[in-house]
Amino acid sequence: MDFLKLYIISMASITFGYILAETLSETNLIKLIGTKTSKIAKLGIHPALTPVPALYLVSPRVAHANASALLKEGLIEPIDLYIAILASNLPLRVMYIYRYYLPVLLPLLGIVTLYFIGLRILFDFLLVFVVLMIGRRRYKGVKLNGENNKIKLNFSRKAFKKGLIKGLKASLNFALSLRLFSSWLSLCLSQVSQIR
Repeated sequence: MDFLKLYIISMASITFGYILAETLSETNLIKLIGTKTSKIAKLGIHPALTPVPALYLVSPRVAHANASALLKEGLIEPIDLYIAILASNLPLRVMYIYRYYLPVLLPLLGIVTLYFIGLRILFDFLLVFVVLMIGRRRYKGVKLNGENNKIKLNFSRKAFKKGLIKGLKASLNFALSLRLFSSWLSLCLSQVSQIR
C-alpha cells in the first residue's frame, strides 16, 4: 500500500470520527449517555466526563473528541480529563480485546495472546483502581447535576447538518495541523542531513 492511499484511508477514518462525535453532540445523544452513566461519577470521574468510558467501547476518537470539547469550553480542568482517560483504559482494553486481540492475535500467537491479554487486563485494573482513588478524593464534594434527567433528543435535519459541518471543520483543522507538522519535520530532517 502506497503512502497516499494510506493517508487517504487514515484521513477518511479521522473525518468520520470527528463527524460522528459532533453529530452525537448535536443530537444530545452524548448527554443521554451521560445521564445513563452518571453513577460512574461516584467512583471517581468528573460528572461531566461520565460518558467517556462508555464511548470508548464505541470509538476512542468519539470519546476523545467529546472530552476535548468539554475542556475547550472550560467545563473541566486538564486533571479531570487525565483522570477520566486513565480510568477509561479498562473499557478501551475490552474494545481492543474483542476487535483486535481475539480475532487477529489469538489465531496467530495462540496461548501467548491469552497471557498477554491477562497481563494487560491486570495492569488496567490496577491503573483504574489507583486513578479512581485519586478521583474519589478530588470529587468528594462534587454534586451530580440533576437537571440532566430530561434530555430532549434532537434528530432534526439542522442538528445533523450542524454536526456534519462542525465535524468537517474539526477534521480540516486536524489535517492542516498535521500537514504543517509534517512539513516542519521534513524541513528539520533536511537541515540535519545537510549538516552531516
